[in-house]
Amino acid sequence: MESPLKPCATCTFACCKKGPYAITAEDLVRLSKEEQEVCIKGPFNQIFLPSLPNGTCGFLTPRGCGVHPRKPQGCRDLDAWNCGMYEADPKLVDDPLPFT
Repeated sequence: MESPLKPCATCTFACCKKGPYAITAEDLVRLSKEEQEVCIKGPFNQIFLPSLPNGTCGFLTPRGCGVHPRKPQGCRDLDAWNCGMYEADPKLVDDPLPFT
């Protein structure tokens, strides 16, 4: 039987805690000017989302992704029903958000 919850309803944001997060020029264009200004330019013209020292995405808020409607393609490609982050590192399930 399929779960009555939406796949994101039980999300622990585990994939948002595995930075740094490289993005494409197309991803950058989708972000607002203020969001673009906090992105980091790396070597070889790479662009990264801001992240906290522990690797958590700088756009993660206590309510989830702060740029959800404009999120990068790499984030869009994640399948919420098959998130493998739990199996990869079970302690992430109980890892509290850094903002709470």
